[in-house]
Amino acid sequence: MNPTKWLPTAKQHVENGVKALKVKVGTGRNEDLARIRAIREAVGSGVPMRLDANQAWDEITAINVLTALAEYEIEVCEQPLPYWNIEGLKRVRERSPIAIMADESIFDAHDAFRLASLGAVDYFNIKLAKSAGIHGALKINAIGEAAGIKCMLGGMSESLIGVSAGAHLVCACPNIALHDLDSPFHFAEEPSIGGVDFQPNGTVTLSDAHGHGADVSPEWMEKSKRVVISENSEWFSFVKLRVLRG
Repeated sequence: MNPTKWLPTAKQHVENGVKALKVKVGTGRNEDLARIRAIREAVGSGVPMRLDANQAWDEITAINVLTALAEYEIEVCEQPLPYWNIEGLKRVRERSPIAIMADESIFDAHDAFRLASLGAVDYFNIKLAKSAGIHGALKINAIGEAAGIKCMLGGMSESLIGVSAGAHLVCACPNIALHDLDSPFHFAEEPSIGGVDFQPNGTVTLSDAHGHGADVSPEWMEKSKRVVISENSEWFSFVKLRVLRG
């Protein structure tokens, strides 16, 4: 992979006011080092980078690569090991010069409690789509705050509806120190209206509307495929019967 492929994009984001960059790693030690080095040289100092390894490494590789990357102003590395290896996360955290974040290893408050009890990570990545929404996210954050573990509000390709809910959560919880709110920019067409407003300098402004202020666009709904389920349908009767039988 060409380590310079994304340099123009990184530089453009920084010039537009972006305060931190998130970079995928895990494609190979030499490629990872070359990519991070090239980005740092392109954007200069003062712009922290957050790495996401997506479970790509074993313990030895994680410690080796993170040690080599420490000089490039790396703020945190997300999920360096497979989700199940939380004991390994603890060992990597103890030896890594870069803070460690759990993502695939944490879905709910039970996972948060196990990770906190073991002292396995420095950050929890909270994603509303996998953590039972705001209610579940608040539980995870409470455990993190009690254990001295900061949180990040992550994203899973949500529309403005999910991102708006997440932005309100960030503002309500000081322990959520980092956030990914960029997923609407990846949509070919945004299916939502209202919600948070993205300023040119990277600031996200909350809406004054009720709730989080976002809703599904009526125009988008009108042209979308719809499935109507009534009490007379065979599927509804089957589900109802299953519920009654327990």
